[in-house]
Amino acid sequence: NFFFNFLLIFSIAVFPLHSFALSHDDSFIVSGHLDGTIKFWSSNEKPEKIFDLHDDKITSMEILKNENLLLSISK
Repeated sequence: NFFFNFLLIFSIAVFPLHSFALSHDDSFIVSGHLDGTIKFWSSNEKPEKIFDLHDDKITSMEILKNENLLLSISK
């Protein structure tokens, strides 16, 4: 999807992005950042939700198949 490619490039250029996960139906992206925040993106140019869940960079993320649960790992 062109929009998500653009969004991913934009977020890498603007934010300290460290990891990301794409939903199974390509409807949203979740990005993990060096400051420990997780951002949910859909069709907006700004993240819909920002969660400050970790004290250090997000090293890995996985969206489970039912898309109701996101697993994230921090250093």
